[in-house]
Amino acid sequence: MPALIRLAEGLKGIKVLHICGNATGIVPYMAKCGYHGISVEEAVDVARIKSLVGNVKILGNVSSKKTLLFGSPENVKEEARRAIEAGVDLLEPGCGIASLTPLANIKALVEAAKEYGWKKR
Repeated sequence: MPALIRLAEGLKGIKVLHICGNATGIVPYMAKCGYHGISVEEAVDVARIKSLVGNVKILGNVSSKKTLLFGSPENVKEEARRAIEAGVDLLEPGCGIASLTPLANIKALVEAAKEYGWKKR
């Protein structure tokens, strides 16, 4: 945590901290490291952590290694809808996007953000 805080202090602009895997147990610590947002994978229950992060934004939560890579556009939109309803502040893949991810699935993620996003809340 001290190293992440020092890193955040040295950065300019909007700062986002991503920790791979099920980071549920360390989310409160992530939120105290000085970043504007924390990026979490689909293993993290966003609704559960929402009250633990204060003003820090929650990003992510759509599976890049399962749903985006191997799912259908409908699967992507459904998972994105659930992430938005759970409380993500910025919809994005839970981790990096594999190079073989179908373009239709990436487009479905964008469509879901427009269809279910913050304007609908």
